[in-house]
Amino acid sequence: MPRLASLLLALLVAAGCRDDRSKPIIHDAGRARRVFEKPAGEVRAVPPHAIRADGVGPYLLGTPLDDVLDLRAHGPQVVVFEIEDAFDVSLIKAENGTLLIGAERASGVSYVAVLERAIARTEDGVGVGSTRAEVEAALGKPLAGAQRLRDPRLEVFTKLPNTRFVIDGDKVSAVVVGLDGRPRPRRPPAEPVPAAPAPPGPAPEPPPAPRCEALEATPEAAGAAARLEGTDVRVLTACLAPTEPMLIVSGDERVAAVGGESTKLRRIDQQLAPGLLFAGPIDIDRDGRDEVAVVARRTDGDGRSWVVDIYRLEQGKLVPRMPRKVLYTIGQRSAELVGARLDDIDLLVELWIDGEFVRSRGLFVHRGSQAPRNVVPLRPHGFRVPPVDTGPVDPGARRSPGAPASEPEPREP
Repeated sequence: MPRLASLLLALLVAAGCRDDRSKPIIHDAGRARRVFEKPAGEVRAVPPHAIRADGVGPYLLGTPLDDVLDLRAHGPQVVVFEIEDAFDVSLIKAENGTLLIGAERASGVSYVAVLERAIARTEDGVGVGSTRAEVEAALGKPLAGAQRLRDPRLEVFTKLPNTRFVIDGDKVSAVVVGLDGRPRPRRPPAEPVPAAPAPPGPAPEPPPAPRCEALEATPEAAGAAARLEGTDVRVLTACLAPTEPMLIVSGDERVAAVGGESTKLRRIDQQLAPGLLFAGPIDIDRDGRDEVAVVARRTDGDGRSWVVDIYRLEQGKLVPRMPRKVLYTIGQRSAELVGARLDDIDLLVELWIDGEFVRSRGLFVHRGSQAPRNVVPLRPHGFRVPPVDTGPVDPGARRSPGAPASEPEPREP
């Protein structure tokens, strides 16, 4: 009997072992639950940023310099960028150097420049890499006026008047916000208050002087009339005489005044313009009669100067209204101090009328092999324009301002 009990116990133990072996062996108790915590540090804005009138992405005009440095992921990196009489700014580079933030200690961020397509776009989707036609379709026609003239490679559009678009060929290569300063915030309309009687004051300004009608002509026809060769001919309508519309035709280092009718144009006078960058009409006296401003780049020793000549059409001749003015000068040594070669530097100049003064500003552009490397606003300069000499003239020598002067030869002032 004991032997039978022992045998039964052995059979039961063997059966239990077979049942245990048939069950899977669990080596893991299961995955622990993941707990998501708030990431350490600040969350930073990443491209693509929005290009607006008040800045680009988180980099807003007027922001203190220290606050801008806090926005950068890799800590403070400020370069003092300076060329005497041209610009002086603390330059901060973000997004691997494709987003430039210029700042001043007193006023904070003064401008923001976008140099790469993927970094920032306007709300309409245009920016670096867009064509001129695409920008016009999104932002309206370029701003223009009789008291303003700018390099054709530098455009301002209706929807973003505080922004400059640098256009090389037919495409945008840089976008700069802030050349006109920080936009003023719009104030909500106040409750109407009864107006007190106004004290006597100066007489209101007279309305703008009437201007002549536009003279339309194709660049080919205007260039042929001006006897300018090449495909880089630029034509702008102008009111060089009190009532007769004319054209300013520039190219091939010459500037000509062309008059007549669209189907029968004639050259009135012409001037040589070595180093010509651009030329166009500008109404200095606000009298409805334009002068011709000619901006050129000249080489002086080991440096370069950007100069302007201003002409007035008198008795069928383009005569200088004042001596040539030097707007900006950059020497080889100054270029090297900002890491550039003189041949890689462009100044895109714009002029505007401010009372008795002609003001200048624009952009310094340091070009790389394929795209701009640095873009910096130029320091505004200005010069006074003397009034027109209206002294007596020999009646026998006077001709109508639009009359041709026996096929004049171009001359250099």
